Amino acid sequence: MSSPKHIAVDLGSQSISLGTFSTGPGGVLVLEQFQSSDLLPDPVADGSRTEQCEAALGAMAKSMKASGPAHFAVTSQSVFTRFVKLPPLDVDQLDQIVGFEAQQQVPFPLTEAVWDYQTLGNEGDPEIEVMLVAIKSDELEAVNHVIRSSGFQTGKVDLAPLAIYNAFRYNYPDVDQPVLLIDMGARSTNLIYSEGKKFFVRTINTGTREITQSISKEFGISFLEAEAKKQ
Repeated sequence: MSSPKHIAVDLGSQSISLGTFSTGPGGVLVLEQFQSSDLLPDPVADGSRTEQCEAALGAMAKSMKASGPAHFAVTSQSVFTRFVKLPPLDVDQLDQIVGFEAQQQVPFPLTEAVWDYQTLGNEGDPEIEVMLVAIKSDELEAVNHVIRSSGFQTGKVDLAPLAIYNAFRYNYPDVDQPVLLIDMGARSTNLIYSEGKKFFVRTINTGTREITQSISKEFGISFLEAEAKKQ
């Protein structure tokens, strides 16, 4: 019997990637196929980004003969994130208290949002730390539309910095010393600080696009020419 396939999509602002994984012995994920496609990096082309993503992802899906549920992460810029510390609670109380915190903290109505939380920390900590995340329903639906238009169904949805942290813990489960993970994208940079089972995320609204713009200004060339020179 063949092992189940897992499909992962990385929707960046300047590139899009598609990977398929199988489950190997001991539950280890094995990369079976991978493709990546660049999107037009010029800010002038931002208005057509959705169409570019649909075309690129659809072409890769056809080439790789991939179909089924696709798992993806949403960017931190579109998601509200808040770390909340709470006293020790049982599971039922925790759901209720976090729901109350979400109503107080999330800056848009929960009826117009999709939200969830994850508990953090180590056993024996005097407090429970919770990572609360929320995204507007219409923004999530826009990403879901790209996934569905490419022939997939929506699988699991994660927050990009959290997905990076989970990937790190999966690949390096025995690392307990403090680690700083840096994920630099075109428009933002995620800093993920990990120590044991605790982690903290900070997103900086600066990425490689600013480097390209500086090159363009310094040499008096177009954005596309500056992007090529940077690479």
